[in-house]
Amino acid sequence: MAFLNKNIVYNLFLAYNFTEVENMKILCVEFENLNHFEDGKFRIDFFATDRVFDTSNVYKVFKNIYTQKIISFIGLNAAGKTTALRLLNIAINVVVYNIDLNQLKTPNMIQDGSVMRVTFFHNEEIHQLESVIGYTGGKYYYREEILRSKVKSKIQSRAGLTEFNEVNLVRSRLSSSEKKYLDDGKSIIAPVVKDNGCYVADNLFFNYVNIMNTFGETPAPIIELFDESIERLSTESITVGKKEFQWNLKFKNDDLTYNATEPIALNFLISTGTIRGQGLVSLAIEVLRTGGYLIIDELEMHLNKEIVRVILSLFNDRRTNPKGACLIFSTHYVEILDFALLDRKDNIYITRKFDGLLSVGKFSDEFKRNDFKKSEVIFSNALTGTAPKYETIQRLRDFVCKSL
Repeated sequence: MAFLNKNIVYNLFLAYNFTEVENMKILCVEFENLNHFEDGKFRIDFFATDRVFDTSNVYKVFKNIYTQKIISFIGLNAAGKTTALRLLNIAINVVVYNIDLNQLKTPNMIQDGSVMRVTFFHNEEIHQLESVIGYTGGKYYYREEILRSKVKSKIQSRAGLTEFNEVNLVRSRLSSSEKKYLDDGKSIIAPVVKDNGCYVADNLFFNYVNIMNTFGETPAPIIELFDESIERLSTESITVGKKEFQWNLKFKNDDLTYNATEPIALNFLISTGTIRGQGLVSLAIEVLRTGGYLIIDELEMHLNKEIVRVILSLFNDRRTNPKGACLIFSTHYVEILDFALLDRKDNIYITRKFDGLLSVGKFSDEFKRNDFKKSEVIFSNALTGTAPKYETIQRLRDFVCKSL
């Protein structure tokens, strides 16, 4: 397909200008004392833990430290994929934007006493923010925070990335005058990361509501990727009694321009894949521009397989992703993992649920061989808990037979 031509993908991205920003890189996110998680723990490594032979699919931070450009989550229904994305979304937004805990969609497994630990690289130093989260009266707050830092020259191996000996700042030790300007739900991290230019985006709250979530005019190269019959698609702010938004749609070879003030109205004119896809690519470009983070639940939803490949290639290609932006996604379509541009195993996480408890494991830790397709390993249930049990399927068959 022409959509897979690298020059087309590259030219689409070059339609935007790069902005020079300070590049922050998340290295690891950890949680402890979580409800509903096995041992109460959750950990995701953003840095490559396996050996790096092909540097095209990772981003060099310094020395032999590389971060992943793509991180994926696979698992059965209700096994914790969306929960994992939400936890990462909280951690990343706290560090990058210092968003108040109460302004984030916090999963109910974060409880009073939960610990969040984020290790990241910024301004030539490795930092680790450890936060003890409190919960009372229906609100979250920081019971304690500890910030540790070290210069990158002290890192001798990947194993040393998350190990710290020195403490730089402790929330409880701040003076009363310093605490006066610090909200209970805001982190102490703000002065450290104030100059970072990362853009963080997600679809966690719009995933099941298919509405336009982009503003301004959607560039033609994006629209044409999903529907070549559309000449123009845009969103503008208008005032008719009260301020509201208007969506404008014009098809080629059609003199009419369709206007709507209800975003759901476009569902009757263009496909759900076009609506979702153009929004997804628009977000991806903003993230790619800044070396940021894009978190997508069910990447394949409403999208053709080749379109999914194009989106993945935007993050995998050095030309369209020169700053090491990271796409973090969940999927039920595990054949995605067999794409040639996803040839690593240490960026794939398997979510499971046993006896009501969730767990997250790294594919590379559980399966070492390279002579099997990843999808075959998952579908065969060779790792246990990655496919429905035969007994469960048979019980359903028996039930259906009896119901006929």
